Amino acid sequence: MSISSSGGPSPEAGYFGRFGGFEHDESASLIEEFDRLALHQGWSSKSKRCRQEKQKCFAEEFHRHFGKDTNKLSNWQHLCREVGIEPQKSITQCKRMLSKVAVNIVDLVDHRPTGSAVQQFASKARLRRYSITTGKIFSKKNAKEDGYLSALLIQMF
Repeated sequence: MSISSSGGPSPEAGYFGRFGGFEHDESASLIEEFDRLALHQGWSSKSKRCRQEKQKCFAEEFHRHFGKDTNKLSNWQHLCREVGIEPQKSITQCKRMLSKVAVNIVDLVDHRPTGSAVQQFASKARLRRYSITTGKIFSKKNAKEDGYLSALLIQMF
């Protein structure tokens, strides 16, 4: 675990850095690492605590990779590149283009350590089926609170 000068986990350590005794594997899938952490912490996969922590993990890891400042054009352009679209000249244009892309948010965060490409789905209906089937669903409440993620949201249920 990385320690900051204040004595707590360093921001670079991300979500996993706050759990003493847990050795985070940066090259592993986010979902696999979270499942391993849940086992380490004794969280039942069906518990409310586990579901809440999983969503917190997804959100924090997203911000660790993409930042939180939604007023910076460079951050929006970075997100465009990550999902495989041409970076735009304004934040509004980036949002417009991102809203047309069908990518799974969990996969978007997960592709970095695994080296896999971010899959673009042919339609939002196909993305919905994939997300439900795999259980890779990002909390709507958390996504709506985040400027980046709200641009990628689709209706799930």
